[in-house]
Amino acid sequence: MTDIIVITYDEFVNHKNKNKNKDIDSLSLLDMKVKSIMKDIVAKHECFSHNYRYVPHKDENYKHKLSNYMKKHKVCFVVEKNDKYVFSLMNKLTTSNYDTLKTKILESIAQVDIDVSINKIINYSKISNLYTKLICNIIKELYEKNNDIIDDIIKNFIDDYKEHYDVDNYLKIFDDLSYDDYDEFCDHHKKSSMMHNTLNTIIQMIKTIECQNTEVYHLKQLFDDHVENISSYYENNTEHHHINMILYELFTHVELMIDSTKILEMIDVESFNKLCQDVKGMANNKLKFKVTDIMEKL
Repeated sequence: MTDIIVITYDEFVNHKNKNKNKDIDSLSLLDMKVKSIMKDIVAKHECFSHNYRYVPHKDENYKHKLSNYMKKHKVCFVVEKNDKYVFSLMNKLTTSNYDTLKTKILESIAQVDIDVSINKIINYSKISNLYTKLICNIIKELYEKNNDIIDDIIKNFIDDYKEHYDVDNYLKIFDDLSYDDYDEFCDHHKKSSMMHNTLNTIIQMIKTIECQNTEVYHLKQLFDDHVENISSYYENNTEHHHINMILYELFTHVELMIDSTKILEMIDVESFNKLCQDVKGMANNKLKFKVTDIMEKL
């Protein structure tokens, strides 16, 4: 038989509260013991320190290896961080904040090697012409104290551009170009756009930084090289599958120089006009319109 015990409501509540208080006291005591143990562990073990860096005790060369690694990669890390900061400033560029951002970029460049920074921001101008004026003014600000370094950078930048358009090298690009491969075709046009931006950067740098005599020398040399290449392709490669595209891209660069500089004052316009007429006679419609536009500017 089961015993039945009957208690009043007040007795039940009173009993419940006593047990509850007892459990709380027990948990509180346990919590204090755990906290004490953890505090002791943290105090006695170095690995819980805020400035702790793990060093294997058995590897006597570890600290030496770590030190060499930091020395080797420190500059690269700073430059990379500097790039992101500078490019983020460029992405925020507007007419109203131009002077402010130029100052911030100059201050940032001063923290790292000048040649590395200038090379990086010049090459950034290949992607877009939006920042070319800013880049050239930044280089101009640095030129007085770093003229030898900057002269070498500009020379190398121009030499790389000229090498790309060397007759044999440039023709090889089109020998390997396939219209049937869409990705390859898009890559070619992307590269072509970058080279057009490169010429624009060269023109702006020469006009912004260097003296008039140097401007005449570089610009005339670039123009003469393009005209000589156009003449060579016209005389020797008219049967090439991509001859119209080859000549169109070269005439596009010639047109940029005509529109952006005083090159027509430095060249034999009559001779160049004769070459334009010859090319126009064998050109497709796209190239014919480009050459006609240029002839109207002569």
